[in-house]
Amino acid sequence: MGKKLWITTGIIGALAAAYTAGGFLGVPYGVNWALKKYAEPIVGRTITTQEVKFNPFTLQFSVKGLNVQKDGEPPLLSVGYLKTKVLWNSLFKLSPLVQYITVDELNSTVIRTGLDTFNFSDIITRIQEMPSSPEEDKEDKKDDKPLQFSIGNINLTNSSITLDDKFRHKVDKVTDLNFALPLISNFQNDVDVPITPDLRFNFNGEPFAINAESVPFTPGKKTGVNFTVTGLSLENAASFNPIPLNVKVTKGTMDCAFNLDFEKKQGEENAYLRLKGTVKMKDVGLEDEIGKAYQIIGVKEIDANLKEFAFFRQNLDIGEIQLHNPSVVVIRDSDSLNLVQLLTHIVKEQKAQVKQDAKEAKEKSALPADEKKTPNDWSWNIDKVSVRNGTINFTDTTNNFKRSATNVNVTLAPINGEDGTRTSIDASVGAIGGHIQANGGMVITPFSMDLNLQSSGLSIADLTPYISQYSGAHVTQGTFSNKGELKLNLAKAVSFSYTGSADVASLNVTDKQGAPAVSLKNLAVGGISVSGLSPLQISLGSIALTSPNVNVVMNKNGSINLASLGTPSSAPAPAAKADSSAASKPQPKAQVSASSSSSPAINVGKITLTDGRVRYTDNSIEPTFKLNASNLAGSLSNYSTTIKGNATIDVKGLLNGTPMNISGTINPFESKLKLAMKGEVTSLSLPAFSPFSAKFTGHPIEKGLLTYKGTFDINQDKLTSENALVINKLEFGSQVPDAKDALPVGLAVSLLQDRQGQIDLNIPVSGSLDDPEFSVGGIIVKVIVNLISKAVTAPFALIGSMFGGEDMDLNNLQFATGSARLDEKTIKALNIVAKAMQDRPGIKIQIIGMASEKEDGEGLKEQLLMRDMRYAIYRDTTSATNAKVLTAAQIDKAIKQLYSESTAPNKPKNADIEQMKAFLMKNQRVATADLKQLADRRATAVRNYLIQKEKIAADRLFISTSKTQRGDQVVPGVALGLQQGERT
Repeated sequence: MGKKLWITTGIIGALAAAYTAGGFLGVPYGVNWALKKYAEPIVGRTITTQEVKFNPFTLQFSVKGLNVQKDGEPPLLSVGYLKTKVLWNSLFKLSPLVQYITVDELNSTVIRTGLDTFNFSDIITRIQEMPSSPEEDKEDKKDDKPLQFSIGNINLTNSSITLDDKFRHKVDKVTDLNFALPLISNFQNDVDVPITPDLRFNFNGEPFAINAESVPFTPGKKTGVNFTVTGLSLENAASFNPIPLNVKVTKGTMDCAFNLDFEKKQGEENAYLRLKGTVKMKDVGLEDEIGKAYQIIGVKEIDANLKEFAFFRQNLDIGEIQLHNPSVVVIRDSDSLNLVQLLTHIVKEQKAQVKQDAKEAKEKSALPADEKKTPNDWSWNIDKVSVRNGTINFTDTTNNFKRSATNVNVTLAPINGEDGTRTSIDASVGAIGGHIQANGGMVITPFSMDLNLQSSGLSIADLTPYISQYSGAHVTQGTFSNKGELKLNLAKAVSFSYTGSADVASLNVTDKQGAPAVSLKNLAVGGISVSGLSPLQISLGSIALTSPNVNVVMNKNGSINLASLGTPSSAPAPAAKADSSAASKPQPKAQVSASSSSSPAINVGKITLTDGRVRYTDNSIEPTFKLNASNLAGSLSNYSTTIKGNATIDVKGLLNGTPMNISGTINPFESKLKLAMKGEVTSLSLPAFSPFSAKFTGHPIEKGLLTYKGTFDINQDKLTSENALVINKLEFGSQVPDAKDALPVGLAVSLLQDRQGQIDLNIPVSGSLDDPEFSVGGIIVKVIVNLISKAVTAPFALIGSMFGGEDMDLNNLQFATGSARLDEKTIKALNIVAKAMQDRPGIKIQIIGMASEKEDGEGLKEQLLMRDMRYAIYRDTTSATNAKVLTAAQIDKAIKQLYSESTAPNKPKNADIEQMKAFLMKNQRVATADLKQLADRRATAVRNYLIQKEKIAADRLFISTSKTQRGDQVVPGVALGLQQGERT
């Protein structure tokens, strides 16, 4: 027995020694040998260890200084220390039971060398190329139960991973990597015990924490993962964004806490996978990467609450998204807006990606039918989106416009893709000195929107850079306000409508030089209704202008200041006059049909004017002329492009303090303007018009009142106008110094002014609006100037036209040859002259007797012969003078006697009575004194008739020196002229 015992003890001792030696020495050697023999060919790198230990009695295994590295590269993997312990119960349960696994200072360097290649890609390739053995294929076909195991206390500490992306030229580091898993076991007694892994690390210095709870070995595999990030740098995180946005995240941090739940219940086809959590971003800044870099978006804080993201159920439910103090930079250049440019780049990149995805989809189209899945439509919902205290900084580089919209507040709730869901809208913003507010709602599918819009105190002056692009007007003051409702519907055909009111207050507009042009206290538009698209329907219930003030200035070059308001500030000013002859030719007018489908339908109920003023200043004349229309009040009613009929105009006011009114009808929307107007001005003071009087007549107006009544009718581009002017007590002043071609206005006034001191003129005007030179005012002025000129150059022709003697020559009264007797025609002419003198008490007439030897010679000879015959019969002067008529016998007797007494040569003998008379007439001589005496008698006859018959005052009739002529210059009769007074 002793020998057997020793033998047995020896065998046991030898086995124990061998076990101990194999455990302490063999296992470490075998591990190093296996790493060299099998692992190195697979990984293609050198594998070294500093120390490998195994305790065969405690079943503890440890490795120190494990290193996997290729020459010339950093280590792919290095482990400072690995330690594990297997429980002896593993032998009895035939399953691995591990008490703990501890890994410390695991470090790995992952290098990305291409789009899809890494420094470990060769390892994967070699593994994929390894052939499988027949025994392994048989084992794969067996339906064995899964191997049972239990591993407790898995710990990874003080580890790191370096991600060197050569493709993107970026290095990221995962440091302070720690992982702990208390237990993972699939033994029946442990399957209901949740595993609770905990992972913590810093990514590029940003802390991450992930913990989970899962029962992976139960049928439902219920799992919950909590993911927490605190202070994550968005600048670093953005580098992993695969979508090119052309913006760079320059700053910002993110805190987030997410929970991911997974479960697949028995009997249900789809698993349950849900993500929920919260995100908070602070001090976010995005910079434009296109062109010049600048911060395009900044947000102080973003809060988002993800209620549920259920992947398999295809549902996204977000609670609320809040943006606090966001700021957006919007820049407009000559091409477009910066935001549009960014979106354009994104769309281009996405189109390229879509093409690539389509190519890949085509390559995968050969998949079996059961592997092709068409997802159902996703359902999504956002309970609320809110923007608080936002700012929009807008810059327009095309006109140097810079303004900020502040206090931007927007709330949208809810937002989802369900048909018919209404999203409420509440928005407000402070902009250009005022406030804008919108509230209402919208439906996304099918899209419709209704908003109540309200604005107040918006500064029109701030929009001057845009106004100047289309006008030379400079708005220095003015605010805009409105209140209304906007509706838009895209369900079927596009339709929209707007109803409301608008108001412009304290408007002040200057011209390019800064001189006042237009201002008004208030412009109120009520009953606004805009709808339709073809045609656009515009209805304005009322337009009320309060205290409008218009300054019209004619510059020295003849241009009008208001004309420059229609020319953009960058455009050259229009020339005052055109030199081209083509400019004077009528240009064809554009014909606009009121029924054109493209023309908007406009209806205006009533336009009212209160306390208006128009100031006219003419600097083209010296001294400067000024005219002021004030207290203007009136209305324009029924202004329409669709309803047949005329708009009614009625305006009253004061012109230089004198009452005036304009009334009538107008239809500007006809294919050709149609207008019927009448106007009246009562007792307008004329001295204000002295600048024009001095310019055209050489004399200022010292006194006078004008009353005007006129009518204007325009139809088919033809204008007819009747203009009645009554000028009362007109008086001109002395001739102005250096006056050119001064007119004798005193003479003209005396001729035109009646006994009541009035000048009554009726001036009809007619013409075509197609004629560019046609001007009603110009024609009236021209007629008045022509009247004055005619009063000077042909006063009696003017008298004839005014008093019914148009067909008479009142300037030259004709007499029978050699006679001073007034005939019927002369008396009729004198009656016209007398009528004028009675009605024009200022007229004084010069009477000039006229006699001509050529015209009056035969008549005078006959009268002289008759005188000689009376002397021959009565032989004394007294009897001859008193004798009225000689009898035929006396005449024959006297002729014979005178013929016998004649000593003229070549006297025929045996002549009969007629021959004797002809001889005497031929030899009768007419002296100059005889001609003058005839002229004087004619002048006296005219003066006596006007004094005795027409009762004209003698001091208004002047006989001037008679004129006789032996040539052809003087017409026999009486010439009348106006006696000029002291003032001409």
